[in-house]
Amino acid sequence: MMKISITKELNAFRSFAEHTAIEAGKILLQYRGKARILRSKKDFGDIVTEADEASEKYIISNLLKTFPSHTFLSEESGQAQKKSDYRWVIDPLDGTKEFAKGVPMFAINIALEYKGELLVGITYFPVMNEMYSSARDLGTTLNGHKIHVSDINTLEKSVVYAHAPQRTEPQDNFNRLWNKLKSIGLCVYRLKTGSSEQFFCPWIALGAYEAYWLPVNYPSWWDMASLILIVQEAGGKVTTGKGNLVTEQNFKTEGILASNGKIHEKLLNIIQL
Repeated sequence: MMKISITKELNAFRSFAEHTAIEAGKILLQYRGKARILRSKKDFGDIVTEADEASEKYIISNLLKTFPSHTFLSEESGQAQKKSDYRWVIDPLDGTKEFAKGVPMFAINIALEYKGELLVGITYFPVMNEMYSSARDLGTTLNGHKIHVSDINTLEKSVVYAHAPQRTEPQDNFNRLWNKLKSIGLCVYRLKTGSSEQFFCPWIALGAYEAYWLPVNYPSWWDMASLILIVQEAGGKVTTGKGNLVTEQNFKTEGILASNGKIHEKLLNIIQL
């Protein structure tokens, strides 16, 4: 009875996250092609648009109306001050630069934590109407259909994505990370670089690719929280670049490695050389 009750509750949380993301996605599509850039944050490319704020406003409003005792962490509004064992982690528009330039590669990420443990994670792509949805011990689905990571277990047959180091990295670290990328590239079937982790992690869950390595602290927790559970519940594995359990604190210094699980240790060995 207890497991049935827990499953019912998780499905309710997941259903809420899915519905909220779909409605927020409609808001983003209304702004598509005409959203004003309101401000820049860290640099000229790190921007906030009207769409970011409108999507976040809807998500938080719906959250507080449905679960008034819960707290949240959101990209634009930050951490809510109230205390609760339940915390929603929200990215109302993941891929703002792409959105502002008319590229359809943007998503909404919503995750739910209970005492720091991920319970629910969804990533929704409004243009393609693709909903990647996961809940603890209940698997990952794409538009309601169960998906699973690939069965490839050799590096020679694996396609791996990695976030390339940025020019702002200290020179010695920049060179070190490029050398690691070169080492991976010499071992795998194909190595590709890119920064759109909101795509690569769901595609790992789908079985399309085998791994994604984020070496340093470019994204924030709201970029990654939902994606971690999506990969894990599809049968994959996610650790830091040092092989540790990923937390909101350590991924900033240790990075993240997400994979189908079958090539995970082999990649870790290369990364840690």
